[in-house]
Amino acid sequence: MTVEVQREITSSPPDAEAVTLRSFEPNRLVLEADTTTAAFVVCSEVYYRRWEARVDGRPAPLLRGDHVLCAVPIPTGKHALELRFRPKTLRIGLVISLAPIAGSVLALALARDGKRGR
Repeated sequence: MTVEVQREITSSPPDAEAVTLRSFEPNRLVLEADTTTAAFVVCSEVYYRRWEARVDGRPAPLLRGDHVLCAVPIPTGKHALELRFRPKTLRIGLVISLAPIAGSVLALALARDGKRGR
């Protein structure tokens, strides 16, 4: 996974800029960015609308960087950046998978209560 900072066009280049990867997990990236001008952090994750971005814990716009990658605008200074992938299909699959289990547990509980009543 690569991360780069792309600056907005300014009259003078920044003195220093850095992006540090703090955590890399399935479906979640945590970065720390420190820039001297407003910039875009571009990650080598393919842009998909189910990605969510947060800067300093607040929702942030997620844009396309280099046509296919995730890019997040950040203001000047030091900021925490989090990208999370939250696919709707995962939640739907989880509900579909848990429904039969919950039904089985309920059926067993009712069957057990029925035997106690005799």
